[in-house]
Amino acid sequence: MDDQKTYFDQIPGRMPKKISQQAKENDSEGRGTKRPWQDIAEEVTKERDPNRLAELVGELNDALDAECHRTAREASSPPGE
Repeated sequence: MDDQKTYFDQIPGRMPKKISQQAKENDSEGRGTKRPWQDIAEEVTKERDPNRLAELVGELNDALDAECHRTAREASSPPGE
């Protein structure tokens, strides 16, 4: 029998918990952020660290996706709901 580990067997024990916590922090659809996209965009314009900038751009993208989904749901729901 081959004793090779699968990809998931190689993930450190704390990683799944960290991923789970991040998912809980996101919105109900599993994406997005709690911060308004405008705040994130403003922070992007001031950030000088390339690594942090990349993180912020990802967060901004998630926030914009969540906003698009939210507005699409509102537009498709009947008035009064």
